[in-house]
Amino acid sequence: MGDDGLFRLVAEGFALLPQDNDLHLIPGMLESSNFSPFNSMIDMIAAAHLFDMHMKVISIVDDNEKSANQLLTLV
Repeated sequence: MGDDGLFRLVAEGFALLPQDNDLHLIPGMLESSNFSPFNSMIDMIAAAHLFDMHMKVISIVDDNEKSANQLLTLV
């Protein structure tokens, strides 16, 4: 990889790739990104809800444990 972050075939210098005659450019076509900010936001919200749900379960288990300990001390 070069200093500019681009990959090259030869570490010392610039090498050209062999010509591919089967490759064609199509005018008007756009590249798509593999990153979707909408999907990422939805995933983050889902992770936050899952975290909240787990924290609530931990809180309920802790409350149940305290109640059970109180019952055991009365016996």
